[in-house]
Amino acid sequence: MAYRRVAAVPGAVRLLGSSVVARLPLGTSTIALLLFVHEVAGSFAAAGAVVAAFTVTGAVAAPVQGRLIDALGAAPVLVACAAGHAAGLAAFPLVGDGAPIAALIALAAASGALLPPISACARAVWPEVAPDGATRDAGYALDAVAQELIWICGPLLVAVCVAAADPALAVLLSAALTLSGTLVFAAAPLVRAHGRHGGARRPPVLRAPGMARVLGCTAVMGFGLGASEIAFPAAAVELGRPALGPVLLALMSVASLATGLAYGARARRAASLETRHGTLLLVLAACTLPMTAAQDLPTALAFSLVAGAAWSPVLACQYALVAELAPPGAVTTAFAWSTSSVVCGLALGTALAGSLVDASGAAAGFLLAAAAYGAGGALALTPRRSPPAVA
Repeated sequence: MAYRRVAAVPGAVRLLGSSVVARLPLGTSTIALLLFVHEVAGSFAAAGAVVAAFTVTGAVAAPVQGRLIDALGAAPVLVACAAGHAAGLAAFPLVGDGAPIAALIALAAASGALLPPISACARAVWPEVAPDGATRDAGYALDAVAQELIWICGPLLVAVCVAAADPALAVLLSAALTLSGTLVFAAAPLVRAHGRHGGARRPPVLRAPGMARVLGCTAVMGFGLGASEIAFPAAAVELGRPALGPVLLALMSVASLATGLAYGARARRAASLETRHGTLLLVLAACTLPMTAAQDLPTALAFSLVAGAAWSPVLACQYALVAELAPPGAVTTAFAWSTSSVVCGLALGTALAGSLVDASGAAAGFLLAAAAYGAGGALALTPRRSPPAVA
């Protein structure tokens, strides 16, 4: 079985486990900041501006961090970023009450820019240690499943903190998890050995054949996800059950987790990664469309499971494709660009879908998401142009 081959790779289990712990703040930090700023400022607009600054600077800084890891090694860059990021988060409860919104935005921007690139680093290690493509596929499938666990468990931790005390505790928990989780991850032998390519000149990641197209597909996929994250809560409101919005999103993650495990357990497929990636994006589009016809709660619950069925397989295939196309010595940088692409797409999709859903309802948001996934699939399946022949 593919997962046995993953477990047989020395240090792989520790790599996966520590990366989940270190990435758990991805599921806690933004919602904790949103709730904290809303509590101290009394405004969702202010809270949204703070979270946007936190997210955007993280996306912009990720490729720079990835390049530093490729040149200097993973551990020192990760630990330095984690210390600064955690300090920035911990400062919110100290200065938040009564502080100008501009100051909170600046603090969020600084903290977000230092978010340690755990995901990029964890994914960049696999091409170095996986003995074959099937093992690497299974490792990336487990990484995609781990993402779903983070999105399920992170908000629950925030809910517990808010219920037990207040949002400030959730912000402090995010800071503590970032620092402790990164230290555990950075101490893993596979992480300590990663990077350190020095000042050797490497081809620019964005010029690697096929890479720009993959990053474009990733951004479009992020756009669709952003639209979905607006459309699901809107659908719950339209059905008269607004509290079930998070439940619909959680069901999507549960289905994604299950199919991700099934996808990774299979042997390496005959189709090329690019063909598989495009096909899975089209499947994701088709799985999203039934939500446009959800007229009652039972069908909404069932269709939300369908909507999540292709997510983890798409992500696992995308990770394997980025690793295959990345120039030697720049794999972490390539994965950092992938992270930036999906985050930027998500932000744009959320903004546009919000206006569209207000005007035309949740179904329009799901149509927008499906159209984005379909466009990504079409782009991925477009034959890559061969370089001109040299006379």
